[in-house]
Amino acid sequence: MTPRWRRRPGLAALLLAGLTAAHAQPAGNEATTSRLDRLRPLLASAPLPGGCVARTRGSTVELQHAFGHADVVAQRPYTVDTWQPVGSVSKTVIGLTLAQAAERGLVDLDAPVSRWLGWPLKHPAAPGAAITLRQLARHTAGVVDSDAGYQQAAYERRRADPQRPRQALGDYLAAYLRPGGRLYQRAHFSDAPPGTRFQYSNVGSALAAHVLARASGQSFERLSTEQVLQPLGLRDSAWFMPASRLAQAATLYDAERRAVPPFLLATYPDGGLRSTCGDLTRLLQGWAAALDGQAPAPLTATALRAAMVPQFPPGQAPAGLNTREPNQGLFFAIRKDGSVGHTGSDDGVTVFLFLDPVTRVGRLLMTNIDIGADPQLPPVAAAIWQALGD
Repeated sequence: MTPRWRRRPGLAALLLAGLTAAHAQPAGNEATTSRLDRLRPLLASAPLPGGCVARTRGSTVELQHAFGHADVVAQRPYTVDTWQPVGSVSKTVIGLTLAQAAERGLVDLDAPVSRWLGWPLKHPAAPGAAITLRQLARHTAGVVDSDAGYQQAAYERRRADPQRPRQALGDYLAAYLRPGGRLYQRAHFSDAPPGTRFQYSNVGSALAAHVLARASGQSFERLSTEQVLQPLGLRDSAWFMPASRLAQAATLYDAERRAVPPFLLATYPDGGLRSTCGDLTRLLQGWAAALDGQAPAPLTATALRAAMVPQFPPGQAPAGLNTREPNQGLFFAIRKDGSVGHTGSDDGVTVFLFLDPVTRVGRLLMTNIDIGADPQLPPVAAAIWQALGD
């Protein structure tokens, strides 16, 4: 099976009016019980292999409910502790790490990233214009994903060593973006100069993470784990699947409900995070706490909030921005209703994770199938999401 490169989750974005899911841990109040009662028939009839839904309000978990199977053949239940990839929801971790690094003075969001790369990064449409971390975080740097360069090189499928990709992130990025690199193409850059047009980019996201690694002198995996994942209490999240947790990993499924071979990404920061329903629920709680001025050291609430605030002033949105997500944080999508977060979709993966910054209500839907691969699944997911939010 040829993998699809992780795309802009446009279909998922259309559905985010509201998502849900079943094995429950509901809070003991009438509203939660009523919501769960509405969800049960949706989840029982949903043609999804398995998954989990959650709803939070500030620090309170109002609902957390797993359903279906982590492995259909083995009849292994999907639980709140089941591990699976979360796709582009991973980018929010880049954003939080970036905001912390900028606040500490480790990086300058508006300085040319070439300062940290060790080689000059030039946009062919404007060789004299700088590409900056802020542009990368807002998807306006003009770095473009391509089938030839991204799909064939970023994805790795091999069973012998499922824990580590063969390509180092920096080597891949140099091959893709540096003239003379084995993967380099003019098509890896847009026709618009940096900073002028929105174009969602996985490679650009991975580049930002690599710059953070270069600036800090440690891998992005270690930096983000120590600076973001661990402080927020995400103990069941990792960029590469721990061997000790393989028995808890979900099997991923394609549209025909065939198992998808495990995959790794050379560009792992853009979509390689593995996590659980329990940890993503804690992530929502962490976002809400930051908006209320609270954050565990070494995180600061000001930096966490900085990652989530709109980057484009009124009337200054760049061309190409999706009208359903009319603004951006630092790798956070900001929807028309004001909610912040991200969607994630990949082979065998769908995750929706959003927080309303006004009500502090967070919602999560995750499942071990890509809903965009099967036309019958988007309406089901939309109904679940709506039931989580109304």
